Amino acid sequence: EVAERFLAPLAVFDVTGKITAELFAFLKIDFGFFELDKKFLITDPIVLTDFEVDFFRPPVLANELDNGDLPLLAPMSIIAGRIAIQIGTHLLHQPAGGKGKLLGGLPSTERGKVVVLGAGAAGGNSAELAASGGANVVVFEKRQDRMAQMMALGSNVTTLYPYEEAVAREIASADLVIGAVLVTGMEPGSVIVDISVDQGGCAETTRPTTYADPTYVVDGVTHFAVTNMPGAVPQTSSHAICAAILPFVQKLASGDWRDNRPLVRGINVENGQLVHPALKDMV
Repeated sequence: EVAERFLAPLAVFDVTGKITAELFAFLKIDFGFFELDKKFLITDPIVLTDFEVDFFRPPVLANELDNGDLPLLAPMSIIAGRIAIQIGTHLLHQPAGGKGKLLGGLPSTERGKVVVLGAGAAGGNSAELAASGGANVVVFEKRQDRMAQMMALGSNVTTLYPYEEAVAREIASADLVIGAVLVTGMEPGSVIVDISVDQGGCAETTRPTTYADPTYVVDGVTHFAVTNMPGAVPQTSSHAICAAILPFVQKLASGDWRDNRPLVRGINVENGQLVHPALKDMV
């Protein structure tokens, strides 16, 4: 958040179908994952545009690097990916309703099997943590560079292209699935952790939960779908997100940011006009 001593319009994207402009006594820069603080609101909201959203998952309207990465969302994705393995490991314990398997195994026992769909910031960190704990890990990914990174984690990591038959085959024998579509045939007592639930979810049986009641069971498979997974570690999350935001805030505060492509890509509304392609396409 950046405060200035002048009045400034603030454009807010509301996934319910309205874009509103409100006048504040400060300028708040919204990077896409903070709640709007209205304590300095001095005018009523004015509806700029009405539109219909024809898909369930809202777009991520944030700054974007040339390779498609979202640097300000990366810290939370990394944390969520690591929490997913920690939570999933616990839920596999028999007292938690799991099948009672230790992911890393030990001499004379089988290793657990973890399937991760996607090797971005979240999935890549899930795979790394699971592999370091000794599990057999299968990662599905389309980008060759990310597949190579995952293979470099160790001999217990396999990377595959996400062909439908391959995904179904590997998930059917998985003990823990991270961010993948649930396929009929998963063994009772297995666990699925849907990291993308806050973007609509990527499992057919996903429904949002909270840490107060984080899990539910469908067809014998335990589902964990907490919408704000990094909220479990607020100290780490706060430090990580501040470190990621600071360079961009400093660039904005300098006034010389128009040549910064990630920041320019993150503009939603400017001078009362829709400028972000994801918004313009929905009007």
